[in-house]
Amino acid sequence: MTNSRPHCPRTFRIFRSMCLLAAVAISVWPSAMTQAAETVATYQAVLDNTMIKPEADSTEPLHSNGAGNFFSAGLTKLGTSGKTHRGLLQFDLSEIPSGAIIKQAALKLYVVEVAKRGYQYDRSFWLARVPDLGAVGWGEGTSNADIFTKGQGDGLDATAGDATWLDKQYPSVPWPTGMEGVLGDDPATFDPADAAGIVPGYTDPASTPVLLDWQHDDPAHAMLADIQAWVDGASNFGWVLVGEEAFVNPDGEDNSSKRSFASREYVDDAGSSTFYGPVLTVTYEVVPEPATIGLLLSGLLAAAGVIVLRRRRLQSSCD
Repeated sequence: MTNSRPHCPRTFRIFRSMCLLAAVAISVWPSAMTQAAETVATYQAVLDNTMIKPEADSTEPLHSNGAGNFFSAGLTKLGTSGKTHRGLLQFDLSEIPSGAIIKQAALKLYVVEVAKRGYQYDRSFWLARVPDLGAVGWGEGTSNADIFTKGQGDGLDATAGDATWLDKQYPSVPWPTGMEGVLGDDPATFDPADAAGIVPGYTDPASTPVLLDWQHDDPAHAMLADIQAWVDGASNFGWVLVGEEAFVNPDGEDNSSKRSFASREYVDDAGSSTFYGPVLTVTYEVVPEPATIGLLLSGLLAAAGVIVLRRRRLQSSCD
């Protein structure tokens, strides 16, 4: 007579394998799900400009360079006749998800001009976060100085909407009191260890712009800390780029710490499509939300429950 009962030992082995696979999945899947997904994103500057400090009691128009092919930072020379330049740059980072963890950041700049006096010295540069400016941020007008035209290295007369040393947007929206040049009138000083990067001595952009790549992965560094703050909800009004505004001339000459960088409007002589303006590359991680992990775990536990129930029913049929 043919036995109509199931072949229990073989079937039990199948169910035992299924249970083992379910157990492994339950133990491994949460760990896999909580591993953050790493993303590398690149952003071109959406705004850049230069603020030039006016000389004391000067009656000359304020200078800016909203539409020009460079922005600059540093001191043209020590002494009362020296001019302080501070750059402004801003990136739209709104596509980075809220809650992302910033792991690394790199700012790429092209050097397009180095002052002849003191060109042999390394010069450090720092990024300082522009504070919350409320409803009106700093701007770009149509002032259009050309780094390759003699006499235009200090910018040109500001036009409507330009950020200047005294204005967020020239001529009618000034910086808040004490925020002239964003950081105030006095020379800005920083710890050398906090520098965003260095323009090496003897950098020579005479024939072609020289690329710099300032990379940081320390969460405490200002570059990463500022990006993290913006991702976490702080208002993003960009950075002010600051050069060495108080330095010692080792050889006693009127050296300059000013360096100029390609703006987002820069176009090379060949008219190529290469983007020479500021580029920020951000590496970040996004950890799945606990609710998502819990939902997946619930599904796995439910599947395990079904296996156990079916095993019990099979056991009953073999008894």
